[in-house]
Amino acid sequence: MRRIFLVLSLMLVAAGAAPVQKGRTYLSVEGPVGMPGKPGTPVLKSITARYGVIMRNGMRADVMPEFHFVAPKGNAVRLHRELFETDAAIGPGHIRGAPVNIPAAVQMAGATITGGWPCGPGRYHVTLRAWLEDTRGNRGNTLQYTIHCNELVIF
Repeated sequence: MRRIFLVLSLMLVAAGAAPVQKGRTYLSVEGPVGMPGKPGTPVLKSITARYGVIMRNGMRADVMPEFHFVAPKGNAVRLHRELFETDAAIGPGHIRGAPVNIPAAVQMAGATITGGWPCGPGRYHVTLRAWLEDTRGNRGNTLQYTIHCNELVIF
């Protein structure tokens, strides 16, 4: 009887210790890369995300990055994004920037630009770099972030 109890106990412990695997979609921010922007250029402060958002055009964004910034002169005109690294069949042509259509006073106080990424069914990640450009073509600081689509998480 003791032997059966011991075997059952070991089986339960082993079953509880087994890693749980499931696909998960999330955004991680690696932080600033490269040189800081010139004084007075728009500053990309942080990147956060919302998940499972239905956009105005009806498209589902599995990950919606939110780019939080301050433009001291209120003159940010474009958010640039470039592909840094991926394990998917995604090329630089798939990545687009976005115009900044936010009033100068709001930019000076702090504003947010949203993006959108439909993951689809595949399991992959895409690492991007983002920065803001002002009306004079000056580049602000650069933040690097990764979108993890349906990635296997063991915990």
